[in-house]
Amino acid sequence: MFHRNIRSSQKNFALLEDFICSLDKRPEILAITETRLNANSVCNVDLLNYELYHTDSPTSAGGAAIYITKTLKSIARPDIKFNMQLVESWWVEIDPCNGKAPILIGSIYRQPGVNIEEFAKQLDDLIKKSAE
Repeated sequence: MFHRNIRSSQKNFALLEDFICSLDKRPEILAITETRLNANSVCNVDLLNYELYHTDSPTSAGGAAIYITKTLKSIARPDIKFNMQLVESWWVEIDPCNGKAPILIGSIYRQPGVNIEEFAKQLDDLIKKSAE
């Protein structure tokens, strides 16, 4: 797994793609934050052999995305979300296909100024709820 705050998918996508291609072994999961993607974004940010899951940001910053290699069985979980302004997240469930419990992966962007105590409480509540 790999995480990167990309500070604009449109602006820095080629750098991300070059970095991933330079690795001896590509990560199966990429969590990307501060994508700055929104409904008006006109950019191809698809990585070869990965499924892209993302949420748009209502501001000029923010946004969260997850790339999952197509060799893994993944299911989007839009039902899991923060109930806070200026916090964007996207969640994916991965089926390990070996009879084991699914794995829940989240990519979260908390914009500066968001109350850290409230954020931590909601994150804890989301984790508990998803485990039920």
